[in-house]
Amino acid sequence: VFEALPKAGGMMRVGIPEYRLPYDLVQKEVDDITMLGVELKLNQRVNDAPALLNDFDAVFIAVGAHTGIKLPIPGNDLPQTSVATDFLRQVSLGEISSTQSPTSGKRVLVLGGGNVAIDAAMTAVRLGASWVGMTCLESREKMPAHDWEVRDAQEEGIEVFPGRTFREVASEDGHVTGVRTVNVNFRGFVEGRPDFDELPGTETVIPCDVVIFAIGQRPDLSALGGKVETVRNRTVAV
Repeated sequence: VFEALPKAGGMMRVGIPEYRLPYDLVQKEVDDITMLGVELKLNQRVNDAPALLNDFDAVFIAVGAHTGIKLPIPGNDLPQTSVATDFLRQVSLGEISSTQSPTSGKRVLVLGGGNVAIDAAMTAVRLGASWVGMTCLESREKMPAHDWEVRDAQEEGIEVFPGRTFREVASEDGHVTGVRTVNVNFRGFVEGRPDFDELPGTETVIPCDVVIFAIGQRPDLSALGGKVETVRNRTVAV
C-alpha cells in the first residue's frame, strides 16, 4: 500500500475529527492489517500509477475523495478561505492547533449543509473561534447532514442559515468581511446541478472573517496521467 500522507487510514484518519473517531482506534485497524503481512509505505505519493504495472501484476486505485471544491464566486481565492477537506486534514496531522489556528478568535462561516460541513464547523469551535455559522442551499428539514448532528452543532452554539445561495465572498483591503447570500426556494438537484428560485429582496451579508467551503469533494486522479478513462473525474471506466 502506497500512502501519500504520513498517517495511514485515509478519510477515517484525516477527514473525521478525533472527537468523533479517536485516532488510536483507527491506528489499531491499520496495525491489524499490517500484521497480516501487508506492506505499508507512508509518505509515498504515486505520480504515475500505470507505471506501477512494471513492478506489480495488478494495481488498485483507492485514492478516496480528498480534494475539496470551492464555488466559482468572487472572493473564493482570498487567503482567509479554505476547503473543509484541507482544514480537517491539517488539524488531524497537527499542522493546525488550538494555539495556532486561523480560526481562533475569528468569526467562521462554513458553506455547506452536509456532515463534512458539520465536522468543519464543530472543529472550528474547538479551535477557539469566537462565532461559527453554517449556511446551505437546503432548508433546515432537508439538510443532508444527519438531523442529530445538526442539533448537536446548534447546541454547541453554531448558527445555521438554511435556504441560501452564495453570491460573493465579500472583502475589504484583501480580508474577508462576510458572504453575500440570497434566500432561495430550493427544489433539489437536476443532473448534478442545483435547481432553485431566488427570492427577491432577500440579499444580505453574513459577517465573518474566515470562510470554509464544504460543498463537495472529488478524487485527485492526476496519478493516472490521463491513461485511464474516467467519467466526470470520478469513476474509472472499465
